[in-house]
Amino acid sequence: MRLISGATNSSKRLAITMGLPVPSRPLDVVRAYRDPHEVPPSDPAQTVANGPVLENIDRDDKVTC
Repeated sequence: MRLISGATNSSKRLAITMGLPVPSRPLDVVRAYRDPHEVPPSDPAQTVANGPVLENIDRDDKVTC
């Protein structure tokens, strides 16, 4: 099982995740989210068989999944 945590714990990361402009102030994310004209069209989701998120890294006798 793969898990990601805290990916949106800053206003900049939250804006990037939601496809909004990078804010200069945290409240700008809320304003951009509320204004439908600010949100750029998103790309359709793609299902892939492999990618960097699925790779295991072997370093110094440690395997990082």
